[in-house]
Amino acid sequence: MLLYIHSVSLMSLSLLQVPSAVRNFFQSGGGGGDRVVLSGLHVDSSSDLARETAYKLYYQHDERQEELLTALLGRRALLAR
Repeated sequence: MLLYIHSVSLMSLSLLQVPSAVRNFFQSGGGGGDRVVLSGLHVDSSSDLARETAYKLYYQHDERQEELLTALLGRRALLAR
């Protein structure tokens, strides 16, 4: 699930997707405590593992995002005709 606020993509992820060793670096996302919010790449984090995890999760394949991009490109091609 993606939330868009001021051009920043926030990702709400299952707690199980985040290694337990770095969960404390990420904001709790509600849902009974079983979600975390990823708001970026955590480039300023002191933990190499937190930065690596944030990068991998933030840039993982998102099927919904792929669908939206494909639809956008299709509409753009129609407008260009």
